[in-house]
Amino acid sequence: MKIGRNKHLHKANPKSSRARVFISYSFKDRSQKALVDIHKGSKSIDFTDYSIKSPYDYGWKSSAKYRIRNSDMVCVCPPRNDEVGKGMIDELKIAKRYKKPIISLNTNQRSLPKKLVKKYGIKEIPHNCSKLQKEIDKSRKNRKV
Repeated sequence: MKIGRNKHLHKANPKSSRARVFISYSFKDRSQKALVDIHKGSKSIDFTDYSIKSPYDYGWKSSAKYRIRNSDMVCVCPPRNDEVGKGMIDELKIAKRYKKPIISLNTNQRSLPKKLVKKYGIKEIPHNCSKLQKEIDKSRKNRKV
């Protein structure tokens, strides 16, 4: 995995106007993430996507820590059949460590296991543009500058 520039010297701009959202999703099941991307592309949701675009491999954890630390919130797209992978669990642990608000985008067929929701303090909302935008705006207002 290409890590890019020296991340220790680079800091995200805390005064940027758009909220920074880390989207946690399973690479085996990208359909939930695709729905968020479609809404983002149609301008119904406004945020900067801080998610990782490559699967779990070398350098992944340090990249996840950096992106989650510099994001305003973490949005979890529940995988099919409650198959929560190691990568998603690690991302939830990192988000909890950095005290980031975590939301889960639930549909009629998909939601996170209740045990995970309780353990990581995840707020469950329906997969709805207006409710997602409301949560994004709330996290943006609570950003520490």
